[in-house]
Amino acid sequence: MVVGAGPAGLNAALELARHGQAVRIIEKRRQQTAHFKALSINTRTLELLEPVGVTERLLAEGSRVPAVHYRTLKTELFRIDYSKLEHRYNFMLALLQTDTERIMESRLNELGVEVERGTSLISFDQTPTIVKAQVELEGVKDVIEASILIGADGASSIVRDLSAISFPGLVMPDEWSLAGARMQSPWPIEPANILLRKEGMLFALRIKEDLFRLGSNRPYVL
Repeated sequence: MVVGAGPAGLNAALELARHGQAVRIIEKRRQQTAHFKALSINTRTLELLEPVGVTERLLAEGSRVPAVHYRTLKTELFRIDYSKLEHRYNFMLALLQTDTERIMESRLNELGVEVERGTSLISFDQTPTIVKAQVELEGVKDVIEASILIGADGASSIVRDLSAISFPGLVMPDEWSLAGARMQSPWPIEPANILLRKEGMLFALRIKEDLFRLGSNRPYVL
């Protein structure tokens, strides 16, 4: 049983399904997120997703980012050039998390597994051989029995809380801000730019055409 249908949970379910294991995956969200969330897929992740038949589909929809350019207002300072990697995936792939999840879920459906949306984990009990998980869907409670329970339910994980596993994290000194925007780029066509100024930094990633993800270590990035 997998709790959480983000990329991590979907990949766990995909790996189990392709190895012939019976698996159920629940997700408390009724629909996929409409927000950008994560949007870059690195070389190692593309490798790991090959056996489940997802990588080629991601490549078909994503934009390849060959380098990240570090600039001032007037000039380019340096770049991190992924094309120098001696690898078949010598780039970062830009793709909205909502699209990544859609592609992975579609592949999971092909393997005979449906995401049980709107279903929340309430509690679970476990022995050395079995986990009994109480779940709820539209006010109706049920029990799912599984040999293993995988928690892939994010930073506010109920699986982690119920297991008494700590997640202290840290507080960053700056207030960061993010935005998705349609805009004309003030820089050349390269898709990834980091503008360094005395007041702070601005990150701009071209996802496709005129759609950008912007980020800054200052509030109110726009």
